[in-house]
Amino acid sequence: MKNAVRLWPVAVAAVGIAGFIFAAFRWTHVDPASLPDEENVEPVTDLPANEHFEKVRVHPMDEKTKYVGAVRAGGRIPVRAPQGMRVAIVRVHHELGDFVKKGDVLFTFAREQIDKAIADAKSKGDTVSETRFRGYLDSVEIKAPCDGVVLSIYRTLGDVPMDDGIPLVELADKSSYRFVVQVPPAVQRLSMPLGSKFQVELQDNLGAVLGVVAEFEDARGGDVPVVLGLEPHEGIEDRLAGTVEVVSGRKEVGMVPKSAVTKRGDVSYVRVWDPDAKSVMEKSVQLGDAIGPDVVILAGVFVDESVVVPGSVPQK
Repeated sequence: MKNAVRLWPVAVAAVGIAGFIFAAFRWTHVDPASLPDEENVEPVTDLPANEHFEKVRVHPMDEKTKYVGAVRAGGRIPVRAPQGMRVAIVRVHHELGDFVKKGDVLFTFAREQIDKAIADAKSKGDTVSETRFRGYLDSVEIKAPCDGVVLSIYRTLGDVPMDDGIPLVELADKSSYRFVVQVPPAVQRLSMPLGSKFQVELQDNLGAVLGVVAEFEDARGGDVPVVLGLEPHEGIEDRLAGTVEVVSGRKEVGMVPKSAVTKRGDVSYVRVWDPDAKSVMEKSVQLGDAIGPDVVILAGVFVDESVVVPGSVPQK
């Protein structure tokens, strides 16, 4: 009995120590199920009344590639209607053997047919077709791209040219030049239809010359040789190298309000919510084009990150 009495302080101390250990465990241990999903952590830092968070939005952007080609002198120059323009010819202005100057009208198309297509598309709310039909208005009159002689006439009064069939007319001009560039078939189909226009950058610091896609040659090694008729340009010569920049695909980048970007010297910054640090941090960014009140972000932040934007939250 005396031994039991002597041991009761030890028992009390043991209970106290056990309680302390249990409390410490509860204090330091956190159930993982109770933690928020880090990927979905929303900004909780208190911002001033004149600031708010906005997500970085996705913006699709064209990817462009430069392709190297070479100038080719002389030869036959086919003249075509724009791809997709199925409008009747109402006048043929020249005959075989006629000499034509650059800019002379070769064919006239039925403008009223284009006007009707524009009106129909507008009434249906089809803005894509309306824009395409309005583009045809620039080609109501098909003009000679250079001085030359009418070598062949393939279409006549009342004909409707098809997308990529035979040309309207073929001119021969030894003083004319074309630019031939090889591109992947997918790029040709996406970005280089007949009648499309490109700036050709010439080597030897000769500057740029406007080229119009006139025809396609047989594929070589998987690529398609695209032939562009060139406008007259001082210093141009046979076999002169050049490059043309063409849309080769699309990618997704970010977009934020311009007001979210600050600059120090040549470096641009945005303030971004960091879910790991649970705070706002500053990140340098690479800017793209400005689009209205917004600006494209090429690098530095990602879509769905939260950036600080001056002003109150916009009303939806």
